[in-house]
Amino acid sequence: MAQKEAESPERAAFTDHYDKLVEALPIVSLLPKFISKRIVTFSEQETILAGETDFEKRKRFLKHIKDHLSTGNTHEFNKFVDVVETHGGSYAYLATDIKQTIEEKRLEQVCEQEPFSVPHQETGHEDNINVPTLASNSSSLLMSPGGGVEEPRPTNEPADRISAVVGIEKDMKLSGSSCPTLSDLIEHVGSEASTKWYNLGLRLGVRLGVRSNILDRIEQDTRHSDDACRKMFQAWLKDKQNKTWNDVISALKSRSVGENSLADALTEKLI
Repeated sequence: MAQKEAESPERAAFTDHYDKLVEALPIVSLLPKFISKRIVTFSEQETILAGETDFEKRKRFLKHIKDHLSTGNTHEFNKFVDVVETHGGSYAYLATDIKQTIEEKRLEQVCEQEPFSVPHQETGHEDNINVPTLASNSSSLLMSPGGGVEEPRPTNEPADRISAVVGIEKDMKLSGSSCPTLSDLIEHVGSEASTKWYNLGLRLGVRLGVRSNILDRIEQDTRHSDDACRKMFQAWLKDKQNKTWNDVISALKSRSVGENSLADALTEKLI
């Protein structure tokens, strides 16, 4: 059976916000802008204005937008959102909400479409995966003697934790203003702080786009903290905003994450 094609983020956002648009969109005042941007033609304007009430006019216009989305034409929809944001006055919030939803839908698709595999530790067998580990100090991984992942440790960790953290490779060179790679994040942060992945994601997301509902979805769909941490970093890196090692270090030092020793060890490696 053919797999159903995923709904575009734009169409999903349109569906989510349809009720607000049909109730509040200032269609009459915005129609000249829609025409100038060639979102509607003069003949289509006549059809829209033939509606007896503003509510009916809005329904006719939104059907026009929906028809574009049904054919996969997201360009006209994005132009429509830009017009509302620029010329909608007190109704510009409609466009802001739609754009936020589009970004959230895109991040959700990242989490759904890109597979993440983990070792089957309970059976002793491993999948054929490429998860970087700390080559110079494998003992710094938080593993129990039986091979499982340890429970999260308190924030005020003992001295042996600090000695494990400083086992980060001596020759590692980082730039505080550079964007981390996924493999570096897994190797130098995830291997030490995977049990704190949710709070770390929240701290990064305050400024950089990983929203709590994405983290909730990862938490529901993922059994192992190292796999969840990898998915969180993957979603964060997919966001369009700039991100740096300095942001990671700042998040690690936050009160909710409390990985000060790891943050200090990374800071020492900055060039």
